[in-house]
Amino acid sequence: MQNSRQSEMRTLLDDGYYLAFKTAVAAITEGDFGGARRALSPAMERMADAEYTRPSIPLRRVAAIHARDRYTCRYCGRRTLALPVLNAIADLIPDVLARDSGAWKAHLTDIVFLRLSASADHIHPVTRGGSGDPDNLVSACWLCNSMKQNYTLSELEWNLMPRSTSSWDGLSASLAPIVDRNRLSKSYYRAWVSALRNPEDLSEWADPLDHLDSD
Repeated sequence: MQNSRQSEMRTLLDDGYYLAFKTAVAAITEGDFGGARRALSPAMERMADAEYTRPSIPLRRVAAIHARDRYTCRYCGRRTLALPVLNAIADLIPDVLARDSGAWKAHLTDIVFLRLSASADHIHPVTRGGSGDPDNLVSACWLCNSMKQNYTLSELEWNLMPRSTSSWDGLSASLAPIVDRNRLSKSYYRAWVSALRNPEDLSEWADPLDHLDSD
């Protein structure tokens, strides 16, 4: 699966990109910076303004998205773990499960957070006009989410996988007992327990795959 994802990422650099850079390098070698600009400008696209602030997704909606998708990445099919559960374990036994509380710095955070933590991803990026509606949101492992960034599925040549039919819940049902037994008082955990107990109703929304198929 890892090799497949790497291969998919490489397809982003298709022949058009190689040709643009080849032409630009030849022009720069001759001191023709105007020619280099003309070669690269049509091929380059800035994905997002550096000052853009991504709107947050309500926790009740995130909980509902993960429940709908059975905590399974819709891009690679990997089962994921509920992030608040991972965070609770890291808070309780940090000598076993390490996590940088700020930016998940690689040398301070165990790789399980990158590989297996559940995230909600916008299929069509917000920076490209995508909405925060449930039919534009899917469960994704953090690794796929990080790779996808602000690209569209067609640009990456990725496909959206059907919803899993398993009963996997990402161990989310264990969060409330962990919080109660260990008296975890952070508002973060209480908010997640509440969202998991009362997720948003998605019955009026089509599955994202159905939405894509109708486009």
